[in-house]
Amino acid sequence: MKKGITWIVLSCLLVTSMVLASCTTKTSSTTTTNTTTNTTTTTTKTTTAASTVTTTTVTTTSATGNWWDSEGTPQYGGEMVLQVSSDLSTWDVYNSPGSTNITAAYIEKTIGDDWTLNPSVYSYTTNWRPPDYVKGNLMESYEFTDPNTYVMHLRQGIHWQNIPPANGREFVAADVVFHYDRLLGLGDGFTTSNPFYAIPNNSWVNCLSVTAPDNYTVVMKWKNPNPEQILETAQGLGDENAIECPDAVKEWGNLYDWHRTIHLKRFCVRIFGHLN
Repeated sequence: MKKGITWIVLSCLLVTSMVLASCTTKTSSTTTTNTTTNTTTTTTKTTTAASTVTTTTVTTTSATGNWWDSEGTPQYGGEMVLQVSSDLSTWDVYNSPGSTNITAAYIEKTIGDDWTLNPSVYSYTTNWRPPDYVKGNLMESYEFTDPNTYVMHLRQGIHWQNIPPANGREFVAADVVFHYDRLLGLGDGFTTSNPFYAIPNNSWVNCLSVTAPDNYTVVMKWKNPNPEQILETAQGLGDENAIECPDAVKEWGNLYDWHRTIHLKRFCVRIFGHLN
């Protein structure tokens, strides 16, 4: 009888244990499910937050004006005094090397300095100019169509002074051709080179011809296919690239008298303009 009771008690305990175990498993399963759900929701929120993009706009204000504005209001008129180390025997660029230092004051050149450039960047205090700081004057741009051929594209709308013998006519490529023909004896009735440029070690002896296919294009043909040397020569800052008025030369034969130096009406544009 006692054994029967014992087995009944044990059976009840076993059933109770199984029920409790079953309840514990269900609770654990429910907890796991809730945890997974919460984690997914949190992840979704995080992903949503991460996808938000904030754009920041930076406004840059650039300075305006010119470097010379700090120098005050321009004063027009007055006198400029220049000193040169050689005798200025004539005002003709053909045969007066002494005028090199002041040629820019009265005769325009194919190239020039860029006076719009702040002196703190480059001050033009030496005779040699880096290519980046040599700007077009009468010439707007240039190119090499081959290693022997240097082509200048001239600015349009430039005129000689409105006085005889030029009478305000437009400056054209034929005027540039006339200058180099006269300088180097290449045409326009000139058969002898200027003695200053005829010496063997002068690079100008390598220039074979200068022509004008139209009113605003000048083509230079050179003996040696050396673009670097051609640029150093054709863009020199001396009298060799200062263009005199052909009408004045034809009228008087030379420009020894300064009254004969007919100007191009471009001085102010040259000072404040630059190669495009």
